[in-house]
Amino acid sequence: NEFAIGALLEALSLSRSRRFCLMVEDECANLVRRFLFSDGNVCRLEFPPLSESLRDLISTTAGRFGLKSRTQPDGDQEKAMQLVCVSASRIPTLRYKDLIPSVCPLKSLSQDQRQLLNAHTHAR
Repeated sequence: NEFAIGALLEALSLSRSRRFCLMVEDECANLVRRFLFSDGNVCRLEFPPLSESLRDLISTTAGRFGLKSRTQPDGDQEKAMQLVCVSASRIPTLRYKDLIPSVCPLKSLSQDQRQLLNAHTHAR
């Protein structure tokens, strides 16, 4: 969805949120690698209670990796998140670092980059 892609590109354009997105992406990639080399044993990644905007970035990233995400209530507003590998989990071809030089409007992405980003964002 264009809104999720726009929010992701905006996050990648800001230093602090870009570091967070890259860290989450690396953690997701490590989780999928552990799953693939564990003969299908359950692999989970847990995040502490976070704001809704950070949970949205995690959820978008998790969707790109085919991970199942769960939100667990913890307090009034911030909630903890858990990501779980499933049989469809994989490491996407297009990584966030590939987008950073072109973290401008969505229009600056090549048609191939747009298609890959859309495919990976919607593959939940």
